Amino acid sequence: MTLTQARVLTIIAESVFESKLVDLIERAGAPGYSIEEVGRGRGRHGSRAGTIESERIIKFFVVVPQHVADSILHELTRSFLPEHGVKVLLQNAEVMNWTTMPVG
Repeated sequence: MTLTQARVLTIIAESVFESKLVDLIERAGAPGYSIEEVGRGRGRHGSRAGTIESERIIKFFVVVPQHVADSILHELTRSFLPEHGVKVLLQNAEVMNWTTMPVG
């Protein structure tokens, strides 16, 4: 069994930012990501019912090496935070048998 050290970024944002976030994540060198619709929620920017397109919330899951996580976080800070209500959770992870994980 091989374990690779990685960082997991969970990015929560309004769906209108999806294409910009995809571009940012890909330019940073992430090998992939998953996107999930959250639907509804409440936070500092108010309630989101998720019933209309402009209120939809999405969640990205991105598993990357530290240097790619740093690049994504830097660009998110520069381009999105805090004006757009984007939230980022960052966790350490060990990925089992992931031979395609970029090293560096």
